[in-house]
Amino acid sequence: MPRRLALLLFAATLLHAADFTPHDVNPQAAGMSPERLARIPRRLQEFVDAGKAAGYVTLVARHGHVALLSAVGFRDLESKTPMHTDTVFRIFSMTKPMTGTAAMLMVEDGRFAIIDPVEKYLPEFKGQLLKDGARPKHPITILEVLNHTSGIQEPPKGLPTLAEGVAASARLPLEFEPGTTWRYRTAGINTAGRIIEVVSGMPYEKFMDSRIFEPLGMKNTGFTPPADASPPRRRLHGDERQNRAHH
Repeated sequence: MPRRLALLLFAATLLHAADFTPHDVNPQAAGMSPERLARIPRRLQEFVDAGKAAGYVTLVARHGHVALLSAVGFRDLESKTPMHTDTVFRIFSMTKPMTGTAAMLMVEDGRFAIIDPVEKYLPEFKGQLLKDGARPKHPITILEVLNHTSGIQEPPKGLPTLAEGVAASARLPLEFEPGTTWRYRTAGINTAGRIIEVVSGMPYEKFMDSRIFEPLGMKNTGFTPPADASPPRRRLHGDERQNRAHH
């Protein structure tokens, strides 16, 4: 199966920890009122009944104890399939902080610095110009692709791999002078992911698995959902394709 252009979709999940059991609900141990907590699912059910949302999963935790874990509404409106606390969700944009985490691991390893120019690792970015044809005052840095100030444009749709998508972005003019404007873009995060691939010598998803997910016990986080990913299995996978809107 080809690796898709964008990096990763993290599914909503309760992260594993030895001293944290999500389904062991104990509001008293958390120092919270069960009566007041009960207002939360009742209020969310009102939103479901009003047609404002299909369903909700809520977890409230304090001092290492779960005070509330509830599900209301539906995970599939058409079939009226009920929502469960372990329902599989696709959530976007968590790719970004996790890519930042991966990049900082590489910095700790001494593999690159965040002030390094992108073109040092991805030569296709050499000579990139601004929209007006001018040369930028400095080459894009890794820091700028991570903090959405690079000016890199989104590539055309339909490119199947991360390498192809990033190369396509490199052929486009920059939207603005790097470091001068903040603009939320997936293209910069894709670029950071591609640098991690090139420098580590590993496919991005393999790097994430071996350096972040497996060491942290994040067994329910991944790239593509298996065919049998449905409750009660708490296997929460997904892939974030670059051309999908995610805010």
